[in-house]
Amino acid sequence: EAAMSGERFWIIFDAGGILVSDAFPDCFYELLDSFHEDQHAKLLSMHARNPDLWKRYKLDPSYKEEDYWGEMVAREGLNVSVEVMKKNVRARFVAYQPTLNVVSTLSSHPQFTLGVCSNNSTEWWDFADKSLGLSQYFKDKSLVIISQEVECAKPDAAIFQVLFDRILASDKTASKDKVIFIDDKKANIDAASQFGLIAIHYDSRKQSDLAEKLSAIVNVDLTNNNL
Repeated sequence: EAAMSGERFWIIFDAGGILVSDAFPDCFYELLDSFHEDQHAKLLSMHARNPDLWKRYKLDPSYKEEDYWGEMVAREGLNVSVEVMKKNVRARFVAYQPTLNVVSTLSSHPQFTLGVCSNNSTEWWDFADKSLGLSQYFKDKSLVIISQEVECAKPDAAIFQVLFDRILASDKTASKDKVIFIDDKKANIDAASQFGLIAIHYDSRKQSDLAEKLSAIVNVDLTNNNL
């Protein structure tokens, strides 16, 4: 009955750790057999050890994946091709199906408008989207916000402003307290909450109660898939 009340919510998902697996450091495991054991720790921390490259890749539309991997491999002195790195990272984009089941339930009801707000490159998002069929759930493309495209990233309030401005462009009656943001990183959750959104700290790797958490907020039973 609550679903019939028509109270509208915008539900915005992070990508890595929520909708799909985080590619790092998993994408480096494929390389371990090609290197001596004493190089393994270095390989697995490669992404974390080069935050400036990731910062540029997630914010600069002119900086492509070829540039990102090329610079990283050269900096680390590794004998690995850019093509191998591109293949490995793509192999690690796996959907978290229980979370996508909740997304599917939400997308079937007009009360809920779904979106994405991800610190990501357009190349990686486009691959995950196409290979995992994510776009069927996120029908308003203006609400798929990729940091590299908008040139700002979480936890900066600027990306939440982009998100809310786009929501307002589609519905002038929208208010921040009807926007639910779901992310696995506490810094992003804190920033979203400070901006005025309803924020849910959630990790699809470790939790399975997203439907319950959302049900309590929107006052609709999302746990039985019978909206």
